[in-house]
Amino acid sequence: MGILLAIDTVAPRLQLALLRADGSVDTSVDDIAQGQAELIFPRIEALLARNGVSFADLTRIAVTTGPGSFTGLRIGLSAARGLGLARNIPVIESPFCDIALVARFAETAPAGPPPEATYVRDADAKPQEKFRVARQ
Repeated sequence: MGILLAIDTVAPRLQLALLRADGSVDTSVDDIAQGQAELIFPRIEALLARNGVSFADLTRIAVTTGPGSFTGLRIGLSAARGLGLARNIPVIESPFCDIALVARFAETAPAGPPPEATYVRDADAKPQEKFRVARQ
C-alpha cells in the first residue's frame, strides 16, 4: 500500500494527512484564510518528520480539486504535482465533496448505512455561500 500524502487547500484552511501502510493516519490542520503558500511545505515537512517519514518514502499523493478558492486550488495542485514529478509518483485528484462524503460514510460504517441513504455535505464557499453535494 505504501505511504500516501493528502493535501486539501480548497477551504480557508490548510489540511494535510499522512496515511501509512499500516493504516494509521496523522493530520495537520491550519485554519488560515491566507498564507497557505508560505506554510504548505513547512507543514508537510513537519508532518513527515513527526512520523519518521521522508519525501523519498511517499508512494502516492492525493489532492482535492475543488470546488473552492481558485488560489487555494492552485496552491494545493501545484504542491502535489511538483512533489509527484520530483518523486515520480502518482498524484490522485478528487473533488473535495466526494472526499467529504467518503468521510461522512465512514462515520456511519460501524452501524452500516441503509442502502437507500443519501449523504449530503456542505463546504464553505464565499462569505454566506456554500457548496452542497448529495450522493445516494
